[in-house]
Amino acid sequence: MKKVLFKVFVILFISTCFSNAQSASTIFKSGLNKYLLSDYEGAITLFDKAALLSPYDSEIFCFRALAKKQLNKFTDAIYDYTKAIVYDNKNADLYVLRGLAQMKCDNYESAVTDFSKALEINPENYIAYVDRADAKIKLKKNDDAIIDLNNAEKINSKDFDVLYKKGIVEYELGRTKQAIENLNKAAALNPDNSGVFFIQGKIYLKEKDYANAIIRLGKAIEANPDYADAYFYRGLVKGELGDISGAILDFTKDISINPTDASAYYNRGIAYMRIKSGSEGCSDLSRAGELGYTAAYEMIKKYCK
Repeated sequence: MKKVLFKVFVILFISTCFSNAQSASTIFKSGLNKYLLSDYEGAITLFDKAALLSPYDSEIFCFRALAKKQLNKFTDAIYDYTKAIVYDNKNADLYVLRGLAQMKCDNYESAVTDFSKALEINPENYIAYVDRADAKIKLKKNDDAIIDLNNAEKINSKDFDVLYKKGIVEYELGRTKQAIENLNKAAALNPDNSGVFFIQGKIYLKEKDYANAIIRLGKAIEANPDYADAYFYRGLVKGELGDISGAILDFTKDISINPTDASAYYNRGIAYMRIKSGSEGCSDLSRAGELGYTAAYEMIKKYCK
């Protein structure tokens, strides 16, 4: 009799587990549908129910984390990614996703740890190298970031983001030649990206290569006619070249796009002073001061009596 009861119990237990698994799967799929329709709150509600019925399913926790990420609930997302990792600790993608959530919470050291774990599992995951480089940049470890970006490039030499980021980091490290080389490679892959030309323009301005700076900043503006900073820096270059009227036009365009750009008012004010338009210059310097550019007040004392 006991054996019979035990068998019945086992059958009932298995049936219940199977039923729960089926129910969890159905609810999870409904949650996925809501997620795909951008109903993230609705998706989370269904993922909660699925998790109660199937508490060891890493996929449920992963997608609940993704939904929470869409709602900017990054701390909650980290919790769910951690739960997912408990039940699937050889999945490199989960560590990458948790690392990205750590980045959103400014937990850069933890992010580096997660990206490193992803690379232990899959050393060919070049995205993990790129993400770890981003975290190291935030930690002011640019030399280490370059190593990661170099490793990413070895795996995928045609990735625009890798080359673009290498160019920016090399520029910040003062390695101008390498920065230009990497940005040229990035531009070849994506010739319509205004950001590449903008960074190159800034580099050429810093190097006093004004001819190339004008060309690159012009290309940035062609690619993005509303690129306020590109107009600003081209205005600076034109000022260095003695094209004061051209500089004023570029600063004016910057201001039309970004009316609170104190630096643009300041530099346009100085440009007006250079062509003896004192009233316009003093007006711009005053506006720059109002916007927080305190050096403008020294110029006002000197030239706007």
